[in-house]
Amino acid sequence: MKADTDEAVAFNRLYQQAIKQLAVRERSQLELKQKLSTLSHDTSLIDSVLNQLIDENLQSDDRYTEVYVRSYQRKGHGPLKIQQALMQNGVSRALIDEYVSNPETPWMDCLTTSFEKKYTQHDFQDVNKKAKIYRFFQEKGFPLELIKRFEKYHSP
Repeated sequence: MKADTDEAVAFNRLYQQAIKQLAVRERSQLELKQKLSTLSHDTSLIDSVLNQLIDENLQSDDRYTEVYVRSYQRKGHGPLKIQQALMQNGVSRALIDEYVSNPETPWMDCLTTSFEKKYTQHDFQDVNKKAKIYRFFQEKGFPLELIKRFEKYHSP
């Protein structure tokens, strides 16, 4: 009987911590599991808490992915960088593809906004400036074919 109450107390403690974490921002299952594992080494208890949160729709990798993509798009990051970060956070490939590889995702608008924040003019004629612009976009996580389309559209 005491073991049941101890387990219930431990479950509630982990559940409350998870709620606090999710109140700050959306988290992937993997992120939340890592946070909770610092409080308990009982993986079955952690999994029970996660399953409860998922059943109550308090944790959703779908919602996390949507928010993450939108947020990092606004910061000027490209699809490759966002894909990599989501994979590291334990989001499934199918979910990543749904939000990042979606043809309706305005990556060209995101690329244009990033460019306008950094550069004042479209100078793709100077080889050194062109290389610098390409490096900038690649570091931001934009694929080469998108950068080339941007150049073609913005070249005189």
